[in-house]
Amino acid sequence: KNLTTAGIDFYGDGYDIGDYAIKIKEVNGVKIAFVGFNDTYFRLDKNKIANTVKKAAAQSDLVVVNIHWGDEYKTISNARQRELARLMIDTGADVIIGHHPHVVEEIEIYKNRPIFYSLGKETQQGLAVGLVASTSTLSVSVFPLRSIGSQVAQMDYAVGFEYFRKLLETSRLSGYNFTNFNLKINL
Repeated sequence: KNLTTAGIDFYGDGYDIGDYAIKIKEVNGVKIAFVGFNDTYFRLDKNKIANTVKKAAAQSDLVVVNIHWGDEYKTISNARQRELARLMIDTGADVIIGHHPHVVEEIEIYKNRPIFYSLGKETQQGLAVGLVASTSTLSVSVFPLRSIGSQVAQMDYAVGFEYFRKLLETSRLSGYNFTNFNLKINL
């Protein structure tokens, strides 16, 4: 109620997949479905996940899933994260952005769709992801971040480049390559 009154969009549910799981916005003629899930404290039903993603895909040009999941302080995704990510892409997700582990986890490209398993933060390093989309292409920009005294800023170029290079060593990019922190994908 308070967010609605303040004019702030929201989506997702902390404990299940409810009425607020999907938020659709039109941006420059592209209908984007934002889908929010939380698979940390209560494991979500896989069929409900698949049906929600399918519903979002049927109503939009692009589906971006934000999901709270994974094991805290593990720098590699777990088997459930990978299984759910692939399920969501198989049922219509175009981008998956995960969070919860408090560290950055690997990036994967699965069926031409990017999966950011965790963007990190609490360990004073993290990522921000920028997306520029059309109905046929997706440009993904990654911004390495650092935090000092709880103030987040973009890493200096050389430090960020080395940080991101090391992250890519553990990532599965299916032949794709980032150029200057940017990746272009044909959808």
